[in-house]
Amino acid sequence: MAFLHICEKQAPVLLSLINQTLGEQLGLTPELINRVWPNSIHTYPIREAVESKYTEFDNFPASVQIYSQGLRVNVIVYDGTVSYRQKDGTVIEGWTHWNQQFINLAQGQNTVFDGHAVIAKDNKILETDNAKVLEADIEDIRFIFWDVIRYDGFVHGEDTRIGYNWRYNGLEHMMMLAYAKNPEPCYDILKAEMVGSKEQLESTIKNYSKAVIKSLDNTWSNGSTENEIISSQK
Repeated sequence: MAFLHICEKQAPVLLSLINQTLGEQLGLTPELINRVWPNSIHTYPIREAVESKYTEFDNFPASVQIYSQGLRVNVIVYDGTVSYRQKDGTVIEGWTHWNQQFINLAQGQNTVFDGHAVIAKDNKILETDNAKVLEADIEDIRFIFWDVIRYDGFVHGEDTRIGYNWRYNGLEHMMMLAYAKNPEPCYDILKAEMVGSKEQLESTIKNYSKAVIKSLDNTWSNGSTENEIISSQK
């Protein structure tokens, strides 16, 4: 309630105190503060799907993808450099082994690849546990991507320029173009089936015990949206 009784000049001071010393003690999380004072604290931008029933989804056309598991990771290519971050923004050290592949994949663009890191050998996933992935030999790490976001939109927390259909197709195209330089890629794309109606979705979803359903018109933004859901069938 304190934010309702202070002026704009006082707000930054209180926010600084909360961030540095009082946040954990008082239970004032950035999410809670932003509900009262919108956009006061910038959190790390990450898209999250919400749990829901596929029967309640009604934003077609849409894609259906298997529910991927692994260490959530953003591979960020900016100005010719590569960084790896977990979903809370924590930097992952020691993964420079794959930097050149991602520079090749980005095609000279400042971009963010969103997906999971797993332990795999001979194209077979062996482990998805977060702690084990972080401890693994980097040469055994592989990446499964389902999205690509323009860097400027990513840092802004929103990119309304293109929907998921164009982002997914763009990711496929980038992988195809990079194949000459990355003949043995450390990454792959999460396969997707396209559906155009509730009837098609109901028929397709039977092949998945757990799936992510996304509207193809869905633009990217930080947080969750009803246009991207996780549906469990068992």
